[in-house]
Amino acid sequence: MTCAIPNLRQRLGDHNRTFPGVPVRSISKRPKKMQEVICSRRHPKPHALGPMAWAAALTVVLLLPPGAAEPQTAGKGAVSSMLSITVIFNNVAFDPKLETSWGLSCLVTGTEKTILFDTGGDGRILLQNMAVLGLSPQAVDTVFLSHAHGDHVNGLWEFLKQNSRVEVLVPDSFPQSFTQLVNESGAQVMPVRGPAQICPEVYSTGEMGFGIKEQAMILESPRGLIVITGCAHPGIVNIVRQAIAVRRQPVYMVMGGFHLMGYSEAQTREVINQLTLLGVEKVGPSHCTGDMPRSMFKAAWGGDCLDLGCGAHWRMEHQH
Repeated sequence: MTCAIPNLRQRLGDHNRTFPGVPVRSISKRPKKMQEVICSRRHPKPHALGPMAWAAALTVVLLLPPGAAEPQTAGKGAVSSMLSITVIFNNVAFDPKLETSWGLSCLVTGTEKTILFDTGGDGRILLQNMAVLGLSPQAVDTVFLSHAHGDHVNGLWEFLKQNSRVEVLVPDSFPQSFTQLVNESGAQVMPVRGPAQICPEVYSTGEMGFGIKEQAMILESPRGLIVITGCAHPGIVNIVRQAIAVRRQPVYMVMGGFHLMGYSEAQTREVINQLTLLGVEKVGPSHCTGDMPRSMFKAAWGGDCLDLGCGAHWRMEHQH
């Protein structure tokens, strides 16, 4: 028996017809007992705003500077009218109150599930920065791990000591030893192969790449798709193309690690040209992107190149 993320299996037919060649697939086979746990909802949750509701809203995009009102998470399973992304772990500085270290993690709220994207490389720093920002580990429903590198997953173990009642989405290629430890903690591992729905308006690109396997997160918004990457080992352009192919929508913003350290100016310029041709309106290069590529992105996108270092809080308000 194949178990899927809630509501995924019922929609497979529609996605296969709408997006030929890039179906939204089910999660890997699991023992029957585990399937029942994964396929049930432990916490009743209201429905997220549908695409028509989002599209009918007036959208205001804000990037809060250091010293601004700190973000607060809604209760577990709550849905707000504000899509919000808070960077809580990064080697690139933004808010001086937070400790920086090599790695990446951010918190996504305003969707049906509160999602922790990656966990950085140090659990102490992760939890400390969350506390400074007033973010509760207990409010997290799902942990989304982009790839199996320590600077993106090592913070998980301290986090699970605070909240093990979470789903942990990992690329299917993750080591069995890792997923076994996660299951033993009380959390529920959900391997991802192809594109998959996490909850309404939130998707995984599916496992990508031939060497280092990686998944990226896709958020739907009235302005287009928002793509969050860990390190973009499969290539940032390839990830953006995959997001467009999965959801058949333009990409409004791409943020996270672009893995362009060591790229020459000519190579970086070609990446910028490709993303421009793909219609990307805003970029938030950070983490492993590199200083020179980040400066080139800033020159190319100007005010639409966002500083999403540690402590940055980006949100999209929807006012009816």
